[in-house]
Amino acid sequence: NFVLRNCIFVQGEGSSIDIGKGNGNDISVGGLEIGDKILIGGRYNCPGFIVRSYGYMGASFGLMGWDDHKFASKPFMISAKFGGGFECQFVKGCAFVTEFGGVQRFLVGGGKTNISNFPNHAPCLTIGYRTFR
Repeated sequence: NFVLRNCIFVQGEGSSIDIGKGNGNDISVGGLEIGDKILIGGRYNCPGFIVRSYGYMGASFGLMGWDDHKFASKPFMISAKFGGGFECQFVKGCAFVTEFGGVQRFLVGGGKTNISNFPNHAPCLTIGYRTFR
């Protein structure tokens, strides 16, 4: 069966980034993203559960914060995401999700930032839970 779905998501993020000023000079960054994905793939009905495999593309808007940067201030983060995943549905309306792909990030809105080595692109592994109608 062919599947085309829309998936609105809220995602938390955290990492440690080298700010490029010498050894051991890392900062901890936390963020919250809100975005949308288009899922294109297939569906296989098994006895007692459903498995979906799909490719996805999406975009999100994010707020970030670190030691000397307030969470809801500029710059903001815009992300473009792409990849593929699997979804296993054991209960009606709920599924376990594993996705692997890539993300391209952009800092927008100006503002002062001390991250000179901000990772603009990176591989992305997502493990989570999804609900739907």
